[in-house]
Amino acid sequence: MSLAQSNFAKFIYRVDPTTKSGKKFKDTANHGIAIESSTNATPIAVTTLVAHGLATGDYVSIIGHTTNTAANNTAANPYWVITRVDATSFTLDDSVGVGVGGETGYVTPYMVGSIDGARLPRQRLLDIYNEARFALFTVLREIKITKEFSKYVYGTVTTASIEMAYSSPYMNIPKPAGFIKLISLFDGASTPKEIFILPNSLLPDVKRGIIPSVTVTASNLLAFDIGQNWSIVGNFGTTPASAVYYGITNWTWATDILTNTTYELFSADIEPVLIEIACAIADEQSNTDVLALTKTLLNKKG
Repeated sequence: MSLAQSNFAKFIYRVDPTTKSGKKFKDTANHGIAIESSTNATPIAVTTLVAHGLATGDYVSIIGHTTNTAANNTAANPYWVITRVDATSFTLDDSVGVGVGGETGYVTPYMVGSIDGARLPRQRLLDIYNEARFALFTVLREIKITKEFSKYVYGTVTTASIEMAYSSPYMNIPKPAGFIKLISLFDGASTPKEIFILPNSLLPDVKRGIIPSVTVTASNLLAFDIGQNWSIVGNFGTTPASAVYYGITNWTWATDILTNTTYELFSADIEPVLIEIACAIADEQSNTDVLALTKTLLNKKG
């Protein structure tokens, strides 16, 4: 796996070459500089353990700084503009301290832009990148069986408790946020019963009860994977249910992918596929064309 920010930077530079100049986007070579301390002052002064290499007017993001928590960035305040004091210290413009901060947290040059790029705003760049990740995993789910899928995707197996109230003869259960591919689905009984997922083509016949070999019983709860829901047939289930599935996180703001510990969920050999998909979305290709491109690129990878 690779750092998310590295791939994100490659995509940004492809779709918006103006970001290579000026202060719009920072290089990803320095993933995070450890903070030694900060002051309870207006503005907050930050001291780093090593030389920070920053200049007045640079944009930074601070994560994980304790005690003086006002120094940390949030989705509402995703970056600071700094004023350089010396090689290991700077102040955060327009900040107000809430305590003396100790040796915790990191400061990261703000990769996703001091200002929006000439072509696309920074939030749209992040949205496009998320869309590309979902397109990639959607196609992997379709063309790879679970065993093969696991060769491409790492660390995404998730167990979720799903609140639901069964009703006869069937009902829909929304899939969890970030759902990619189901591994197993169980009801919430003390001895959980597996809910078997059947081909959608059998759903009409199961509902009409015309397939004797596929019937709903207390030990045979059935489900169908339809769009954004699982359609459950029968009223024998116990809530809540649990699903074991491949899931993916939708990054919502730039700092989500800045830290040195944020990794992509896919193997490094398909990184170029992700970048190509993101560029196609940025070029406003249709969803059908993007999925077709994804299949072509993955098939070339074998």
